[in-house]
Amino acid sequence: MTKDRGVTLSEIILGLAVLAVLSGALAPLVFQQIAKARLARAERDIAALAEAVTTFREDLKTYPDRSGGTPAVLGYLLTTGSTPGGIASWAGPAGSVAAHLLSNVPPNGAAYPTTGSVAWRGAYITEENADPWGRAYVISTAGMRGDTGIFGWIISAGPNGILETDDGDAEISSNSDDLGIRLR
Repeated sequence: MTKDRGVTLSEIILGLAVLAVLSGALAPLVFQQIAKARLARAERDIAALAEAVTTFREDLKTYPDRSGGTPAVLGYLLTTGSTPGGIASWAGPAGSVAAHLLSNVPPNGAAYPTTGSVAWRGAYITEENADPWGRAYVISTAGMRGDTGIFGWIISAGPNGILETDDGDAEISSNSDDLGIRLR
C-alpha cells in the first residue's frame, strides 16, 4: 500500500508560476478587447445622438439650442457624465441634452411647441448616457441655423478625456483620440 503524500511546496509554486505566465500573456488581449468594445459603444452612441438631432431638426426646423426662452443662445449640449477637458475653448454656454431631446423642458419653461406642423415629437432619445469613459458627449449647436454652412459636432473626448478637436474644425483633429460625427 502506498502512502499519499499530498502536494509539495515546490509543486504549488510551479503551478502558481504557470498561472502567472498565462494570465500575463492573456491580460493584454483582454484589455485590448475591452478598449475595442468601448470604442464601438461610443461610435454607436454618437450615431444614435446624430439620428436624434437630425430627427429633432426635421420636426422643429432648428437644432436644439434654446435657453431661457431665447432661441439660438446655447453653444453646446452635454449628456450626463463629467465634463471633458478642453471644452472651455468651445463657444457659448452649455445646455442639457435631456432637456431638449428626452423631455422638452429647456430652461425657464421655454418648451418647444408640441402641436402643428413644426413641433417637438420626441422623446428623441430613450436615455441619456455618458461615454464609455464616464465623460459627457458634446453636441455643438453654435451657429447651426438653416443653411449657414456652419457645422456642428456630436463628439466624445475619447479615452484621454480631453477634447482636442475645436468646435470650428471641419474634421476630428489628427493628433487626438476624439470620436465624433460632424453635423451639417
